[in-house]
Order: sequence, then structure tokens, then C-alpha cells
Amino acid sequence: MAEMTVQEFNGHVGAIIMNLQALETAIRFFFFRKNGETNPFPKPGAEEAPSSSLTAYRELGKWIRRFNSSLSKEELSKFRISDDVVEIRDAIAHGRLIAPEPPSCPTRFGSSASRSTVFLRYASAWC
Repeated sequence: MAEMTVQEFNGHVGAIIMNLQALETAIRFFFFRKNGETNPFPKPGAEEAPSSSLTAYRELGKWIRRFNSSLSKEELSKFRISDDVVEIRDAIAHGRLIAPEPPSCPTRFGSSASRSTVFLRYASAWC
């Protein structure tokens, strides 16, 4: 693997984050259109917004499972979204990107395994 500078590494991580956000937005917009929903975005300064596929709280994994289950067999072979995406997203959102030198493997720290240890989960699709 070629060496990266810290700036290159940060740029790549930023690109992954932006692509994950774009993926979730695209899935949400897919259901927004499919369900014939209206009023997609809250007005600037609004304190509340109508609930819709674009505004409802739902975890990315649930959106992906819903999207995949809405596809036909033919569509599924072309457009299926892997659950690995959720693992990478969760590792970035809830984990740590710490290593002595880039590249690091996103590590998610879980519940306690004992009084002195915690379970670790690595974003295997990344590492």
C-alpha cells in the first residue's frame, strides 16, 4: 500500500463520509418519490417539519434493508446495497480513527466484556 500524507488520508475519509451521506439521502429520496410524499424540506428557521421519508428518524441499516426488500430479483442483482456500508458508517460515527500512522482501521468500541475490557468491532470492509 502506498504511503499517504495525513492530508490525503483526511481527504479520503471526508470523501467516504460525504458519499455515505449522499447514499442515505438518495435512499430517502427514493422512498419520498415512491410514496408520493410532499413538502420535502423544512423552511429555514422552522422548529418542526412534517414527517416524511426525508425527515423521519430511522437508522441507515433500516433504510438499506427496506430499500433492498423493495427491489425485484432482477433489480436486486443490480442495485442491492451491501450491509457493509452500515458497518463502515457506524465505525466512523461511533468509533475511533486512531492509529500511530495512517491508514488506520475504524474501530468501534462496544459494551464491556468485563470490568477491565470492552468488545472491539472493526470495519472489516475498510481494513
